[in-house]
Amino acid sequence: MLERLGQTLTEWARRFLPSPLVLVVLLTLTTLAAALVHTGFDAERVLVAWVDGAGKGRGFWSLLGFAMQMALILVTGHALAESPPVRAGLDWLSRRPRTVAQALAVVAMGAMVLGLINWGLGLVGGALLARAVTREGRARGLALHAPVVAAAGYTGMAVWHGGLSGSAPLKVTRMADLVSVLGPETAARVGELPLSRTIGAWQNLAAAAALLLLVPWILARLHPRDPARCLGPSESTEDAAAPIIDAAPTA
Repeated sequence: MLERLGQTLTEWARRFLPSPLVLVVLLTLTTLAAALVHTGFDAERVLVAWVDGAGKGRGFWSLLGFAMQMALILVTGHALAESPPVRAGLDWLSRRPRTVAQALAVVAMGAMVLGLINWGLGLVGGALLARAVTREGRARGLALHAPVVAAAGYTGMAVWHGGLSGSAPLKVTRMADLVSVLGPETAARVGELPLSRTIGAWQNLAAAAALLLLVPWILARLHPRDPARCLGPSESTEDAAAPIIDAAPTA
């Protein structure tokens, strides 16, 4: 059932969802139209507010600092994932699976464990692990459906915020950060929360453990059973590294 549902949703997405660039343009125009309707501003004032926050310096360019932080996290995550010890570990893991279910479990659990350590490491390391497992799996004769393996490589994003790099759990440990996000009144009511009550709480740990077990099971059910729909061992290892094998261009 899950396999049929996944195939149906895939076909629907390919048929109706536009490319990411088109989505960005459409969302920008939608926001512009909403601002024109609900603020009473003309187009010029809306554009000025978008650029510099109506003179308060909190417009689009105020996001540059945040954007640089995100870029650095990804760059350092990539550097760590490509470091000899981590890369050796990923290569070692990629050679362990003997079945399709084991391959998906290795990729998903590896990505989620890395994501709990750091979201940038999980994002990059999970993708590298997915590529390595696909390549090694096909060399061993496993008919792996690369799109499902690629999805497994990004499952670290399902758990990262309950891990060591979670923004909210880290922000609430310091009153200064709480004030900057929530304002002084709300921050005073919330108060500082130690990591033992957020990341280390048993509810969070139980949720992470449940996902570590549940996600690989779901992915195994989503994986096509028909080998004809998967990459065969005769394909080149370069093609095996590709995260998507049969994606049609979107409108």
